[in-house]
Amino acid sequence: MADDPSDQNDKLNAQKGKFYYDIVVIQAFKDMFSLPQGPEEEGASDECPIKLPGCTNDEFESLLEILLTPGHLSPLNLSKDQWIGALHLSTMWEMPEVRSLCINEISLLEPSAVDKVKLGTLYKVSNWVVEGCTSLVDDSENLALEALAELGWETAAKIAWISRQAALALPRAKKLTGIGSIPPQTRLADDGVDTDFIGSVKSGIMTDNDNEGHSGATIDQISAFADAVLSEKPQVVTLLAGTNDVILNRDLANAPNRLIQLVDKITLTSPDTTILVGSLTPLPFFNRQGAVDRFNAALQGLVLSKAAAGQRVVWVSMAAVLNADLADGVHPNVVGYAKIGQAWASSFLNAVENGLIK
Repeated sequence: MADDPSDQNDKLNAQKGKFYYDIVVIQAFKDMFSLPQGPEEEGASDECPIKLPGCTNDEFESLLEILLTPGHLSPLNLSKDQWIGALHLSTMWEMPEVRSLCINEISLLEPSAVDKVKLGTLYKVSNWVVEGCTSLVDDSENLALEALAELGWETAAKIAWISRQAALALPRAKKLTGIGSIPPQTRLADDGVDTDFIGSVKSGIMTDNDNEGHSGATIDQISAFADAVLSEKPQVVTLLAGTNDVILNRDLANAPNRLIQLVDKITLTSPDTTILVGSLTPLPFFNRQGAVDRFNAALQGLVLSKAAAGQRVVWVSMAAVLNADLADGVHPNVVGYAKIGQAWASSFLNAVENGLIK
């Protein structure tokens, strides 16, 4: 019995892919837009498709999924491999907004340390390289040979050397966590402050590098991540969040208020916690500096109002961080992170002197 013709068409369309379209030519406009014809014109048939160098069919379909879906800056139901494919093309074809979306979404999928190093190196995402290398340094004793082989022996040797140099134990006492950011440590140790950093994430080259900073997360996502660490009643929280809301243009009019709601949540959950709230660092890459300035001004007013009312909250300016202190127009470089750490540590010590931290 012969197949139903409609069934055959369905099978053929499935093989061609979601974004396959038959060409329809309106004769009145054919000559106006025609290119010189040849015997094997690219795109004229399935046998002679348009060829895009350095691009696979799956990668192109992933990119189209983002570009052709209404509201593409909202989360899409793509797999990790699809996001990586779109990141490849958006990097190669210089599509910064799509590239930023891909980086944020892949970060939320929590790639392994090895993947962060590999993908960060391949697609020039410096933050991933730093985070991945840091995790590998911290866990170098348990690093499998297969993972070393994936990284290449030169990178593996560097990680082993850094691991030896970073073997420094610091005393612990005060519980601190960085929500949305990595808190300071070396400056506090230099000033004789014993610390115990807490959180579900490990970042940075310090021995005690626990924190609750999540790469690519928005204010609302950070608020959800904070629940677990707040149950441990930290004495101090360093809070820096909002950059990804600005990048994604996500409810910016209410963003400072949403961050203050997180401040109130921390106070309600842990009344004795002192909260150091940092301003956003520069954001020149996406031409969002104006939005950053408006966010910082509004947030500063809200924080100072809370402090005047007696809430244990401190405003921490990151104005010392300049465009030159950014590695990629978004994330700080070594100098930028040092300046951020200095700002946190100075505010911490001032809060101790003022009796806000016991």
